[in-house]
Amino acid sequence: MLSSLGTIKRERGYALPEVLISAAIAAGVFAAIASGLGGAVRVSDASSNRAQRIADLNVIAVRLSSGMETLEALEGYAEWRVERTHFLKDKASGKQAYFEIAHISHSVDDHARLEILVRKRSTDR
Repeated sequence: MLSSLGTIKRERGYALPEVLISAAIAAGVFAAIASGLGGAVRVSDASSNRAQRIADLNVIAVRLSSGMETLEALEGYAEWRVERTHFLKDKASGKQAYFEIAHISHSVDDHARLEILVRKRSTDR
C-alpha cells in the first residue's frame, strides 16, 4: 500500500510461513501433553492391577493357611495357580519335621507369586 508520500507502507498481520510454523509448534506441544497424559493413565492402570493382584494373593494365602484345599482356596480366582511341595527333614532330636509349602503364582504376571508354609508338624521316626 502506498502512502501519500509515495513510500510503501507495510500492513499489519502475519505471513503464511509464520502462521504455519506457529501451528506446527502448537501441534507438537499438544502431542507431547497428550502423550504424557496417556502414559500417566497406563501407569495408573498398571498400579491398580498390581494392587488387585496383591490383594488376591493375600486372600488365597490366608485360605491355604487356614487349611483349605487347593481347589477350594482358588474358588473365584481362575488366573491363579497353586503347587504344593511336601518334604520331611530330619531334626537333631531324632524326630522328623514334615513341611508343606504352597507356591502361589499368577498365570499372566510372573512377578505376582508367593511361597508360604502351609503345614509343619513333627513326627517320630
